[in-house]
Amino acid sequence: MPTGYVLKLSGSAVGKKAVETAAKIDIGSILYNFGMVTIGNTIGGIILVGVLCWIAFQTKGEKERKVGKGAVMKQGYSIRAAAPGTVVSGTVVPGATTPGTVVDLGALGPQAIGRISPQSTAEGSLFKETLKILDALYSLTSQEVVTSCIDGRSVCPAPEGLYALEKTASAPSPASGANRLSALEKGPDAAGATLALWVAVVLSGHDLPLEGFLRALRDDGVPIGGHSDDHEHSGASGCGANDKLETILQLINNEQTLSCITGLAKGLGMVIEPKCAARLARRAGYLTESPLLGTAAQRLSLIEEYGQSVVLCGGHSEQLIIINTVPKTTLNRSLLKERLGENAAAFNVDLWAFEPSLRRVVVATGLKNPDFDDLFAALLFYNLATALVLCGPEMRVVLRSSKGT
Repeated sequence: MPTGYVLKLSGSAVGKKAVETAAKIDIGSILYNFGMVTIGNTIGGIILVGVLCWIAFQTKGEKERKVGKGAVMKQGYSIRAAAPGTVVSGTVVPGATTPGTVVDLGALGPQAIGRISPQSTAEGSLFKETLKILDALYSLTSQEVVTSCIDGRSVCPAPEGLYALEKTASAPSPASGANRLSALEKGPDAAGATLALWVAVVLSGHDLPLEGFLRALRDDGVPIGGHSDDHEHSGASGCGANDKLETILQLINNEQTLSCITGLAKGLGMVIEPKCAARLARRAGYLTESPLLGTAAQRLSLIEEYGQSVVLCGGHSEQLIIINTVPKTTLNRSLLKERLGENAAAFNVDLWAFEPSLRRVVVATGLKNPDFDDLFAALLFYNLATALVLCGPEMRVVLRSSKGT
């Protein structure tokens, strides 16, 4: 106990005076110290909050800018990566995976209205057999821009498979045609090949005619690809993603199927913002009534004029849809048939190639104020809606991913 208080308690006058003096000093000191501490704590708190906000902002930016299994998006994008381990319709969105990991996301379900379905006879086993060796069926590709379709059929042998190439202005000689065909087939896949990139542009709000789009790509050295088939068609192209374009857009503009499409996207690990989905749906409705689309035959003719189109042989026998997110790889259809027989086939969507393809498109076409989020979502929607239009409810979807995606 302080000496002054001891003296005061003992009744000493000296003690009383000492205590009063000490009290005055203590009160002044306390007020001074309290004020300084308050100011210091306030400044320190502001600095601490600022640092924490900066760390959170940087962390959020790094996490949220990665979309579509590697597609780097701008900050504030409309598509967010789903957290690893998120349960979607009874399946798990992959977190950390090993190279070539394959996750069965289940069947398309009742919203699928197409005719292509896995065979229920002995060929039905091809689904499981394909999954067992799936990783070995992928080949490396040096191309990063979509040039090939998701179609599971193989390119026709020469001369049928070369006729479209020979009609183009820049067609290779027959001697080099086989190399060009091989390069096209091993390029990244999306529904309708190069057509998918144009659909993404117009679906995201840009009124760019297909011919102007293709001319810009050609002039910038961007590869252009498409296909027909060896069947007889009346006003059609032989590519389902092209021939059914209007129906595909109608599905995007339909509330029930739009919900199914966003659900499929979530199963792939991506969450589409409702406002983004609504914008694309409205635009899809507009395009179905717009002369901008033209006809399937006109679209194929333009692709043959400005790029290279191959001819696919036979009928559809696809057993599954593969969403491939492993960079620089694409399905080797010839190897698939070699390993499992002529009836073995699969739709393949190289999701990893969406981002680099769209980057090249934006540069080549000089799009004004492009919203890359909407472009990416439009390309994704078009591919998923194509699956619903071409395939039946039983068709299964699998996700092929690599470590860290």
